[in-house]
Amino acid sequence: MARKSDVGFVEQHVEKIVLAVCALLLIVVFLRWVVSSPQEVKVLGAGNRIEDVAPGQADPKLAQIAEAIRASHDGGKAPKVPTIDWLGQLRQARDNPCPPMPPMLDLGMATPQIKLPPPPDPNRVPSLDIVVALIPAPGKPAGWCNFECPKPPLGKQPKDLIVYRGASVYPWAELRENWRRRLRTLRVLNAVVLGVEVEVQSRLPREIWEAVPAEPANVVKLPPTDEQGKAVAVPKIPDYDGTNADDVRRAIDEIRQNWQWYFLTPPYYNVFCPGADYVPWQIHLPDNEVSQMAEPGLLVPTDTPTPGPVPEPGWSDPRRRTPPGRRPTPRRDRPTMEEFPPDIPFDEMPGRPGTRYPRQRPGPAVGPAARPKPVVAPPIGVKVMEIPDLAKQMEAGKVLIVFHDNTLKLGRFYRYRVRLVLLNPLLTFDSLVRDPVRDARTKEVRSPWSEWSDEVIVEDPTTFFLTGRLPPDQVRVTVFTRKLGQTVMKAFLVSPGMAIGRPATVRLSKPGAAEAADTEVDFSTGAVAVEVDFNRPFLKGSPGIMRISTETAAMLYLTRTGELKTRIQAADEQAERYKKLLKEATMGGQ
Repeated sequence: MARKSDVGFVEQHVEKIVLAVCALLLIVVFLRWVVSSPQEVKVLGAGNRIEDVAPGQADPKLAQIAEAIRASHDGGKAPKVPTIDWLGQLRQARDNPCPPMPPMLDLGMATPQIKLPPPPDPNRVPSLDIVVALIPAPGKPAGWCNFECPKPPLGKQPKDLIVYRGASVYPWAELRENWRRRLRTLRVLNAVVLGVEVEVQSRLPREIWEAVPAEPANVVKLPPTDEQGKAVAVPKIPDYDGTNADDVRRAIDEIRQNWQWYFLTPPYYNVFCPGADYVPWQIHLPDNEVSQMAEPGLLVPTDTPTPGPVPEPGWSDPRRRTPPGRRPTPRRDRPTMEEFPPDIPFDEMPGRPGTRYPRQRPGPAVGPAARPKPVVAPPIGVKVMEIPDLAKQMEAGKVLIVFHDNTLKLGRFYRYRVRLVLLNPLLTFDSLVRDPVRDARTKEVRSPWSEWSDEVIVEDPTTFFLTGRLPPDQVRVTVFTRKLGQTVMKAFLVSPGMAIGRPATVRLSKPGAAEAADTEVDFSTGAVAVEVDFNRPFLKGSPGIMRISTETAAMLYLTRTGELKTRIQAADEQAERYKKLLKEATMGGQ
């Protein structure tokens, strides 16, 4: 039998511990489900209202609600099925083929706030005043002034005209940079030439320029023609009224692509060159920066133009800007001045030797993209100053302006200035300018005037120099004049009381003729010899060095205006103009 001391406390009282735990659980159950049981429960009643009822009434209440729901379902009507109006949708699609976009699906993302740009500075908004202030002036015109023999219309005889040909270089790169820097808001920046304006001042020898008003020059511009020689009209830019921007811009593009060269370097008549027939007028183009970009070509024959009607403002030869076909070859034979034989009377001596001018056969045809093959230069070559393509000029930043005036008069001084007429770059840009009515609807803007060109005087082409003597009372005078674009001369023997110069026959190159022919030329000067002196003292040599005293012939004569003047042989033979005219007559007039 086990002893009491060997049994633990748990083993001794395990029954009591189990009974205590069960009693504790019973108490918890009683308190949770008996003492703490709810007195009311919430039930969904009529009208979807929540009602509080006793627990015993909850089941009947729920049964009542279920019965009401079943009765409503049993007595209810079927829902109406919507009918789609397909015909109405088709009509709506026909009337409005491009409906507005549906609103974007809201994904719950916050829309970022758009920051509006600050209002533009009124001082930086483009305006017409800013555009005009940024236009530079053309360069000072360089000029060529002399007699020229342009090609006449069919059935008319050629004649010499006094021509002033001006050339000015415009700083195109400066204009482009000025507008680009200040007019950045424009989407398209058009720098387009619409014309050239020329002013002239003309005065008598005793007048001053400040007292002479400037007047528009009567420049010559031949009417434009197409490739077939038919007259075409210069396109006009329509007036912008706020609704015809497309029409205005189409006209601008047409002028920019095809007509700017016509305004800058307008076509002019071909001119007669002895030994080469009619050649381009560029043989008398003044030297300028733009022409130096192109190599000058030797003068080669041109094709004979197709006969056709020619308008005449001073003679209009409606040819294309660049004469097609071949260019004239250089003349190989040049007349040489022969000394007057002492045994022939002076009034019977020939003014120019009868040297023939053989006409060269034309070379191979030159295409639009080809250049003439180089030829051997003659002893004295006549050159055509090439004008680079307008696109090349604009790329180089310098644009050539050329004008022609053949209305000059003898004995007067002339000077010219030019300015450029440009397209207003603000035209049609209503929303980008300060004043839309003024700034966006004005078509033309003008550059400042260039400087005045150097003055030129139109001297009488008929002049004479004392070049010999025949005692006791006769002297020899050499008379120079112009005929058919050539400088010609003739020697006469005069004595006191005789007129200086008279009509005489000389050999000249004539347009369309292969050889020189005898031509009557009027060498009358209008002057009369009054007195001759064969022992006139004269100091030969240049000033500043040792000069030699000698005797020479002198002649007192009466001019056509009634003035008494003197000619001295030694001074005339050293005069620069005498040497120049003698050289021109020897070279054939060019």
